[in-house]
Order: sequence, then C-alpha cells, then structure tokens
Amino acid sequence: MQEYAAAFKQNLLYLVFWGIISSALAYASGRPTVGNGLAIGNLAALLCFFHLYHQVSRCAQMSPPMGAAYVQAGWLVRLSLIVLVFIISALVPDISFLAALAGFFSLQAIWIFGAVVKLFRSSIYNG
Repeated sequence: MQEYAAAFKQNLLYLVFWGIISSALAYASGRPTVGNGLAIGNLAALLCFFHLYHQVSRCAQMSPPMGAAYVQAGWLVRLSLIVLVFIISALVPDISFLAALAGFFSLQAIWIFGAVVKLFRSSIYNG
C-alpha cells in the first residue's frame, strides 16, 4: 500500500504542476476563457483522482461483495461530477468547454506519460 501512496503523491504533484502551468500560460497569453476552462477541468480531474484514491484505499479493507458495491457507487459519483463540470462549462460563457475537456483529460495524459517514463527508466537500468 506504501507504493500505491507514493504513486498517488507523485501523480498528484504532476497534476497540480500541470494545472498551474497550463492555466497560467493561458492567462498570460490573453486567453482567460481557456485559462478558466483548464483550471475547471484540472480541478475536476483532481477531485476525481482524490475520490478514486480514497475509494481504492477503502476497498482494500472491505470484503469482495462490499468492495464491488462500493466501486459501483463511486463510479456513479465520479461520472456525476464529470457531467456537472461539463454542463457548467458549456453554459457559462467565460469558460471554454474544450479547454475544460482538455484539462480534465490531462490526468489520463499524466498517467500515460508517467508510465512511459517508468518504462524507459526500467529498460535503461535493466539493460
């Protein structure tokens, strides 16, 4: 479980760093609607990531049937959050919907990037 917590902290650091940098660059380039969208999308990704971490941590301590029910309920909560964020970004004119979408999916991009980096490091060190 310690390896899981270390991976969580590393991905959290990457996500926060990417969210701050991408939003700041959008604001600095004079595109506040894009900056707002990226910030909202990154915030939604961060909340989903926290919820997923909490859910997996709790599931490890439950019986399999109870854990399965807990996972199903958690999936619904995360999906509701995603739908709510995208509805808000579509209705509010100061938030770019596409930027919110890109900000939300930055979490998955960070996971893929981290996996590729880890793969290259292991292939370099293992020969």
